[in-house]
Amino acid sequence: MTSEYTQISSKKTKLELKCRLKEQKATEKVETRLMEKKNSSAAEEEISPNEYFKLRSAAVAELKKSPETDP
Repeated sequence: MTSEYTQISSKKTKLELKCRLKEQKATEKVETRLMEKKNSSAAEEEISPNEYFKLRSAAVAELKKSPETDP
């Protein structure tokens, strides 16, 4: 009876560990995305409106070249 209990409890602890690791990885992923977003938004603020327009126009032109991405 005790061996069954230890097997069940060990399975539960393994599942709990997996869940905790999964949650930890998810929070780390979200944190890294937030940091990247902050860094990229700071980089966008540094360019002038004219430069932004040129870069955006070039990106749109590249997207229009392929028919799958044509808006």
